[in-house]
Amino acid sequence: MTLAACLTLFSFGVACYVALLSRQLARAPGWKDLTHFSVAAIAYALYALLDLPTTAPVLSDETVWYASRLQFALLSLHSWAWIHYSAAVADDASRRVERVTDPLLLGLGLTGLLTPWFLPGDVVVTGIAAFGLHYRTAASSAAGGVAYVVALGLLVVPIVRLRRAQRRGLPNAGLQVGALVVLLVTGLNDILVVAGAYQAPYLVSIAFLLPITAVAYALTERFIGDARAHVELQRELERQVNDRTAELGRAQDALHRAEKLAALGQFAAGVAHEVNNPAAVIAANLQYLTANEAEVLSASGKDAVDESLLSVTRISTIVRQLLDAGRLAAAAESAGSVRLRPLGDHALSV
Repeated sequence: MTLAACLTLFSFGVACYVALLSRQLARAPGWKDLTHFSVAAIAYALYALLDLPTTAPVLSDETVWYASRLQFALLSLHSWAWIHYSAAVADDASRRVERVTDPLLLGLGLTGLLTPWFLPGDVVVTGIAAFGLHYRTAASSAAGGVAYVVALGLLVVPIVRLRRAQRRGLPNAGLQVGALVVLLVTGLNDILVVAGAYQAPYLVSIAFLLPITAVAYALTERFIGDARAHVELQRELERQVNDRTAELGRAQDALHRAEKLAALGQFAAGVAHEVNNPAAVIAANLQYLTANEAEVLSASGKDAVDESLLSVTRISTIVRQLLDAGRLAAAAESAGSVRLRPLGDHALSV
C-alpha cells in the first residue's frame, strides 16, 4: 500500500470518528448546531475514501472517473454543511446567504454527479516520481474547473461568519478560521497541479482534515466548559437546597413556638375569664361593705376590707395582664427595639 493510500485511510477513519461523535453530541440539549457539522465530517470521510482509486493502479480508469464525480458532489455537500454549521455557530438567523448558496451547491453537485459536463471522462496521470507519488485524476473541463472553484470558494462564507464570531469572543473560532483558510489554499494548489502549472502532491484531501480536527478540538473544549458549568451549577443548587432546608427548619421551629404560645394564650384567656368573675363579685361585696356597713365595722375590720380591696384590685390587674398575654401570644411575632429599663423596673415592682 502506498503512502498516499495510507494517508487516505487514516483521514477516512478520523473523519468517521468525528462524524459519529458530533452526531451523538448533536442529540444533547444546546448542541444541535453540530448536526450540520456531522454532515460535513461524513462528506469528507467519503471524499477521502474515494481518493483510493486515484492512488490504486489496479482499478480501472472508469472507476477513477466515477469516483471523481462522486467526490465533486461530496465537495458541494461539504461546503453546504459548513455554511449551515457556521450560521448556527455564529447565530446568524437571517439565512439570506443560504437562499443563494443552497440552490447553487445543489445544482453543481447534481450536475457533477449525473452529467459528464464537468468531468468528460479522460483520466490523466500526475505526480512526483522522485517521491514515488502517482495520481490518476479525471480531467475536468473548463466548466468543471470553474465549478470546482465555486464549490470550494464558497467556504469563504463560513470563514467570514466564524471570523465575526471570533471578534465576539467565541472560543476556538479563530482556529476554525485558520483551518478553513488552509483548506482554500490547498484547494488552489490542487487546481494548479491539475492544470499543469507545476508538480506537487495533491493536498486538499489531507487539508480537509484540518477544519474537521479543529472543530473536534473545539468540541472537546466546549464539552469541558459545559462539564465545569454543570459541576458549578450542581454545587450552587446543593448550596441553595441546604440554605432552603435550614430556613425551613427555622420556620418549623418558629411555627412550633407560635403554636405553643397560641395554646398558652388560649389557656391564659380561659383562666382569666374564670378568675375575673368571682373576683368581680368579691370586689362588689367589699365595696358594699365599705359604703354601707362602715358604721358597724371596727377600725381593724375597715383595714381588713381595704386590704382585701387592694388584693382584689391586684387580682384584676393580673387577670388583665393574662388577657393581654393571650392576645400577644395569638398575634404574629414582630421584630423591633425594646427598652429594657422599664421592663426591669416593672419586674422589680412586682
